[in-house]
Amino acid sequence: MQKQVTICSNRFYLNEYDLNTLLLDLEDFNKIKYHIYNLLYDNKYNGKALPNESLHLYIKHKFNLDDYYANSILREAKGILKSNEELLKDYKISTKEKIKSIENKLKEKELKLIKINICLEDLKNIQANLKLDISKQNTNLKLRTWVGSNISYDYKKNKDHIKTKDGYIGLYSFEYNYLYKKKRLLKANISKLKYALNNQKIKLNNLNKPKRVCFGGSKFVREQTLLLNDKLIDLKTFQKNLHNKKYKELIVSGRCDAKYGNFVFKLNNNLLTFSTMKGKIISLEVNFPYLGNELLEAIKSKMPIAFGYKLKVDKLGRTYIIFSASFDRALNKYFNTDISTGIVAIDINFGHIDLTNIDSNGNLIDYKTINYKITNSSKENETSLRKAICELGNYVKKSNKILAKENLNLQKLKDKCKYQRKDYNKMLHYFPFSKIEEYINNEACKNNFSIINVDPLLYIYYR
Repeated sequence: MQKQVTICSNRFYLNEYDLNTLLLDLEDFNKIKYHIYNLLYDNKYNGKALPNESLHLYIKHKFNLDDYYANSILREAKGILKSNEELLKDYKISTKEKIKSIENKLKEKELKLIKINICLEDLKNIQANLKLDISKQNTNLKLRTWVGSNISYDYKKNKDHIKTKDGYIGLYSFEYNYLYKKKRLLKANISKLKYALNNQKIKLNNLNKPKRVCFGGSKFVREQTLLLNDKLIDLKTFQKNLHNKKYKELIVSGRCDAKYGNFVFKLNNNLLTFSTMKGKIISLEVNFPYLGNELLEAIKSKMPIAFGYKLKVDKLGRTYIIFSASFDRALNKYFNTDISTGIVAIDINFGHIDLTNIDSNGNLIDYKTINYKITNSSKENETSLRKAICELGNYVKKSNKILAKENLNLQKLKDKCKYQRKDYNKMLHYFPFSKIEEYINNEACKNNFSIINVDPLLYIYYR
């Protein structure tokens, strides 16, 4: 079993090392990548023809690059386009869920409006009945309301008033100060819901192709433009920030037939030697503090390793370059997949994880609650969550069983939660389910136990 990891090296500050060549490569690499992406996008969605020769040869000949840099640029550009297509699918699913949620709410409001109109008709009948002589009045008239209204009318107890949760109200006040007011609000809500529904349907119809990527990020560009317009930054700072955001990363894909897992970057112990896009050879003493030994083992076993470097800025505003390596981490092949002795099952909740240990017949052996913080600062929450998941991993390892957990799709729930309770919405958006899943998978890899993902809805139907 293997798990892909990305590790980073020590920092190389630009004021301490002469790395201007790398900065030029970052800019050239990303400019070519954006150019190739635009060619692919226009070809697929705008019907524009690609160059006569293959894109790989086009990159090599036009920009005078070797095969390895050309291949990496092409892979990166195709990866961005593929990511756009997958995001478009997610946007369509999300918009459809929002449309369903609005339609359900609209039906609910329209049904309530119908019931208010029925209530108004009954109220007018009651008023007309009271204008008759006492001998001719109908004592069995009732006021039809809606669920949860807490409104009732009893001719025998109080024929001139309506009982509500706040006490008795006169018939006239109830009609004009309560029912008509509610009716106006409902009509306004229905109008807004129809407007929102129409907008979502237009949005769904417009999702016929992905938007072209704004390199550097449209949000970042807007923020920087506002700062520039408010004269909080000058034009040079704006250009520098945008440049660092757009041209910040270079990755060269690995090859399994390369001696060092990569034809451009060669790591021999701590000496990293690589050639730039212009052919210049650079050697640096690089230290990978996390999983560095496993990286060297991966090189010895001739695994493909993607090397690259990024341009970053620390809290003091100092610019530095950091190298990264992505490879498949070899894990223990003896993973526990046995369920003959039972399983450990968990239920992930807001602020705590409920754990049960059962035998092969489903009998309870042990249960436990593991708490974690969720309302403090992000760092405190993450530390608390890591400790909780670590405790869970140690428990599963000690019990020598596998782990069963629920497989939730929180994105669908978030799309449906627009008209839910405020406390439920807050819980759903605060809930770090993706981080919990990531940490649990890491613990499973570290402690050599497998995980079963159970769909809670299917389990309910089965029961």
